[in-house]
Amino acid sequence: MTKIKKVLIALDYDLSAQKVADVGFEIGRSMQAEITLMHVVADVNYYSSSAFSPIIGFMGFNQADIAFFEKENSLKEATTNYLNKVRKKLGDENIKIVVKEGGFAHEILEQAEKSKADLIVMGSHSRGWLKDILMGSVVETVFKNTHIPLTIVPIKEEK
Repeated sequence: MTKIKKVLIALDYDLSAQKVADVGFEIGRSMQAEITLMHVVADVNYYSSSAFSPIIGFMGFNQADIAFFEKENSLKEATTNYLNKVRKKLGDENIKIVVKEGGFAHEILEQAEKSKADLIVMGSHSRGWLKDILMGSVVETVFKNTHIPLTIVPIKEEK
């Protein structure tokens, strides 16, 4: 069995991202692996669309917030701050943080290759899993386009 030396934990825009971070961290820590938390920032216009779901740790964006992020390029900074809080909650200052801009799956795949990750950890929401498989999702795209082992943390919405 190949030793896992580097774990890339890709966090999305959902508040359940902490669960994904916790699971990925426990896997990485048990293997004494280097751990990286990653978040991909979409185009600012994504956050103002009706399909928007909040960036991890931030709720209630409005048009003024979007204009601020666009004007000040603060979305990446806000994301970095949040990832720093996740790192602090995990209790390991050695965790690396990466914030990328672009397509979610593409940037995750590129970072995994660049960092020579031995494992990618991602969350998958249960809101229509079959629909995601049929119509495409970030997890599915990463799965289909990587040779790196992938751990998927199921995220079920509370009823």
